[in-house]
Amino acid sequence: MPVVLLRRFREEDAPAARVLVEEATMSTVTPFFQQMATREMVSHAALMLAAVSFVLAGAPLQWSLLSLPLTLLVVYVGVWLAHRIKLRHHGDMDFVEDVYLASNRTGFWVAEVVDESFAGTRFVGGEGRERPCSETPSLTFLAL
Repeated sequence: MPVVLLRRFREEDAPAARVLVEEATMSTVTPFFQQMATREMVSHAALMLAAVSFVLAGAPLQWSLLSLPLTLLVVYVGVWLAHRIKLRHHGDMDFVEDVYLASNRTGFWVAEVVDESFAGTRFVGGEGRERPCSETPSLTFLAL
């Protein structure tokens, strides 16, 4: 059983914490895209684009049929950009000391594995890079 130490956030935890926040934010791109791609609005947009390109622009039918992949590509890029913008304006990591550590009623906690027999799949080390679990972890999880 691994031994885990819960401790308060320290300044040297910031790079690894930023990596964890970025991974968590960007991990939802595909589920959001899949949810958006199955909405009726996307199929309507693809159909309208096909009709406009075929009827009004006079494009051949095979070119008009590319409207569905084009619409899905635009939706994916839009979801990815929205996540990147959200990440850029994610202000929690910029003011950890001011917001979370300023009062005794708030906190920003780090779970640090202190036993080397930890058997997980992957983790982010204190330097902000991924390492295999055979190495000793210094920062494994943030409890926000």
